[in-house]
Amino acid sequence: MYVGGIGGVGSANLSFSQGMFEAGGGTGTRMMLENRGHFSSPVAVVKATGELLEFIGYSKLKEDVFAAVDALTKENLVPNGGKNGVTCEQATEFLIKKATR
Repeated sequence: MYVGGIGGVGSANLSFSQGMFEAGGGTGTRMMLENRGHFSSPVAVVKATGELLEFIGYSKLKEDVFAAVDALTKENLVPNGGKNGVTCEQATEFLIKKATR
């Protein structure tokens, strides 16, 4: 299964000492079959990564990641399956720049 899709839900399964973090949904495979994989959104997996960072003790980094996602949304740069023409690569580059400032 390919990670990514048009959604933005990060997911976590937690115990007291372990956690598994992933993107929720599963439209990535269908989008690849339709040759629209480059329009998938990295937001769900990025949010899950933010939750992982907090889980392992990096709360400030989680805040930076989530602030970058908020900025991406405000700039209307969240890929939505090709409707707005924004690619996964463009969104990822934006997120990296915002999160690493």
